[in-house]
Amino acid sequence: MSLKFKNKLCTGCHLCELVCSAYHFDEFAPTRARIRVSNHPLEGQSEVMACFSCPDAPCIAACPQDAISRTDPRQPLFIDPQKCDGCGGDPACVKRCVTGAIVYEYADAGARAKRERLAVRAGEETPEE
Repeated sequence: MSLKFKNKLCTGCHLCELVCSAYHFDEFAPTRARIRVSNHPLEGQSEVMACFSCPDAPCIAACPQDAISRTDPRQPLFIDPQKCDGCGGDPACVKRCVTGAIVYEYADAGARAKRERLAVRAGEETPEE
């Protein structure tokens, strides 16, 4: 599925983030979306940022853990959660992403505990970190 957008028509509603996360991860979790909306209320505008699978992909080269990969030059990126250590809270890939599509969400102990409680309630195995 390909999502097309025009920045000049963006209202900043974030629905594209919800659709993207639902399609790729089967959950409505905008932080997991492969597309980002940046709102600028003082300027009265919003813009959409997405990973365009840059041919040279500076984010791949920047990763010291070799956690980012893809099968072909124009294919979507895959970030291996087993390899990614977040660069100690200051990910190199985020700084090198030319479109601003890669973001880092710090998962502290509270967030992990909440996810584990929800997994237990749903009858799933607790996700390992």
